[in-house]
Amino acid sequence: RGQGDHRWHSRAGENLTFSALLCYGPLTAPLAATDALVITHTASLALRRFLAGQGIPARIKWHNDIYVGDRKIAGMLIENKLDGAMITRSIVGIGLNVNQTEFPADLPNPTSLALQTGKRYDVEQTLDAFLPYLREAFEQSCTPEGRAVLREEFEQYLFYKV
Repeated sequence: RGQGDHRWHSRAGENLTFSALLCYGPLTAPLAATDALVITHTASLALRRFLAGQGIPARIKWHNDIYVGDRKIAGMLIENKLDGAMITRSIVGIGLNVNQTEFPADLPNPTSLALQTGKRYDVEQTLDAFLPYLREAFEQSCTPEGRAVLREEFEQYLFYKV
């Protein structure tokens, strides 16, 4: 699904569409609801770092899309579970265009890993390759120092902010 009334268009077996559960609790620094943007930093930087590792220079479009040049390659939706004023867990829904090369005409500017590199990818292997980036960014988000690093890097790679 997409945000609001938007839809995420994905051909079966061509792209990654999945959810990841991030849990904040007794083993991590508490995450106040007012700091929810940390989760956006975590997911978007994991995607950006992964793409950079594939030789694709991506940037973050405020606040939940990943672009290569002026083309959207990935997006995310985040749903947080609160306990009082604290976030205990987040479900991060991620869509990454992997092998799709043709998109509906009403999508203004999509791209994919395949379009960017001219290669086809094994979708499951692509997920396996992405998950360590998500894990690393999540581990950074678990300390105040790591959150500061994520915030700085996020700002560095923004190309459009509303």
